[in-house]
Amino acid sequence: MYSSPIDIRKNLDIKRWQEIQDGLSQITGLTMATVDYKGRPVTKHSRCSKFCEVMRSDPKTARLCEKCDARGGFEAARINDIYIYRCHADIIDVAVPIIVGDKYMGAVMMGQVIIDEESPEEYGYIEKIYGLPSELTYVQDKMEDYYNELPVMTFEEVNNAARTIYSICNYIVEQAVEKYHLKNRQESNDEQAIEKDIINGLEQGDSIISPAIYYIENNLNENLTLKEAAKICYISPSYFSRIFTKEMGETYSSYVTNLKMDKAKELLLTTDKLIREISEDLGFSDQSYFIRQFKNYEGITPASYRKNVKTNIKSHKTIKKQERTSKNGKIIIK
Repeated sequence: MYSSPIDIRKNLDIKRWQEIQDGLSQITGLTMATVDYKGRPVTKHSRCSKFCEVMRSDPKTARLCEKCDARGGFEAARINDIYIYRCHADIIDVAVPIIVGDKYMGAVMMGQVIIDEESPEEYGYIEKIYGLPSELTYVQDKMEDYYNELPVMTFEEVNNAARTIYSICNYIVEQAVEKYHLKNRQESNDEQAIEKDIINGLEQGDSIISPAIYYIENNLNENLTLKEAAKICYISPSYFSRIFTKEMGETYSSYVTNLKMDKAKELLLTTDKLIREISEDLGFSDQSYFIRQFKNYEGITPASYRKNVKTNIKSHKTIKKQERTSKNGKIIIK
């Protein structure tokens, strides 16, 4: 599957991504830039303020800016959510994590704003992740005019914009990574990679959810959660759920239940296992719950199903034998 970590440059059309980023920046009024998992710039800044432009042009303060981007991105990845913070120059920035499955690719850094004085309570809880060294304080002094030109927004406006960007960006990146992954698998001539896919129950060109389906079908004694199934496919639970329902025509939980009930019917008819044993084989810790599930699925209890179907099969065979008579009227028993 995917390597760890995922190289954002290989999985995204950076030129196209820059255009999307520029558009989102215009809509939100926030400066935006994309960095990789180490905090290194992947795109150019969209709407970069004059204050930050000069700050990043100085090698000393530029290093602090990069450290802030890296720290902000890692904090966002750690909490798996947007991370609002104050940079070394006391400006509000936001790290929007880009995560595919459980792999952190990088982050969209946005902000370069000052929080409105009407939001003092929220502001007090915003962490300042780096302090400006004393030998660099002169930089802020001579750029006071640039600092005062920074846009002013309320905490709520910044938070709402960040959450919108979070949803949009992660959806776009998920789609891009899946296409990149499938294309590489289809074009790959690596025998080891192909062999690995076969071991996992895959063939080149199969659906991205195939690994989970293969695993479930061969491990019905386990109760794999949707989150765990998504992890097998290296995609996020929400994306896995959408793709699964679209391709399978039913929800994940419904699919797993139906699969287990079909297997239960097979075991009831082809083995002499007790109901309790079949329940355990299919991952049900409570036999009573298994019986209720089976009755909801089939309309009768497992015991009644076994008895009725076997009786019907026996009667059906008897009728067929009686029908197979010779020309002289004798019954032919085979």
